Amino acid sequence: MPKKGPKGGLLRLLSKDEVNEIHTASLEVLERVGVRTQSEAILKVFLEFGADADPKEKIVRIPEHLIEEAMRKAPSEIVLSGRNSRFDILLEGQRVYYVLGGSPVPYTVDLETGEWVASTRRHVAMATQLGDALPNMDVIMSLGGASDVPGEVSWLHELATMLENTEKPIAYSAAGAEGARYALSMGAAIVGGHKNLGKKHIITLFSSFTTPLQMGVQQENIIEFAKANAPVICHSGMMVAASTPITQAGASVLSLRGIAGTTCQSGDAGYL
Repeated sequence: MPKKGPKGGLLRLLSKDEVNEIHTASLEVLERVGVRTQSEAILKVFLEFGADADPKEKIVRIPEHLIEEAMRKAPSEIVLSGRNSRFDILLEGQRVYYVLGGSPVPYTVDLETGEWVASTRRHVAMATQLGDALPNMDVIMSLGGASDVPGEVSWLHELATMLENTEKPIAYSAAGAEGARYALSMGAAIVGGHKNLGKKHIITLFSSFTTPLQMGVQQENIIEFAKANAPVICHSGMMVAASTPITQAGASVLSLRGIAGTTCQSGDAGYL
């Protein structure tokens, strides 16, 4: 049985009415203003699902009913899988889990010398092993970048190193559609083939959007994970007062929809 984390939601900064106001405003922004993308593949997906996608303007306007439909299709629970099933975790409701890492930082304090050094695959492996050993860590992300390989494929080496050094679920990025296919192939090699990726979610895609209201070509990685029925974390790359309004409410409106920070099951709903 997968682990069930503690239930959160005790700290509520907004009332239900305020939450509904932000929700409604975000739907209005997506329908009236839209999202800009330079990706023909993303435009095609939205057109197929009934959104108003203008190939010339490169803007997608998503009607409210499509958002609501996608939310209804999303499953109420997802199991993120580890190489060892005893580390599987159940995502549902307000359950809370802890994640090691987040971004591949370029420098690391070397444990042996105490000096700042450029992060390498060795540091990625050490950080991953630490997360694997800590009982309070449920999901592994990277704490270091692999500067000892070409930058164009460093993320690929980081993901491979993480897979080699933990039995827990992994969440990590992939460089566009091609990178996503490489990541999925690595996951498939572990779970017994691509057909099993939709059943054993060993890799969760971490895809960062660009605010305000942009989906880059790199977000084609979501389409590949959706095809494989693999999970996706859609993460907002907002900077309050720089790429969003200065108010918390305004920033929340821009970061909440499609440019958001939630974990979702891929498939039909994953496209939206």
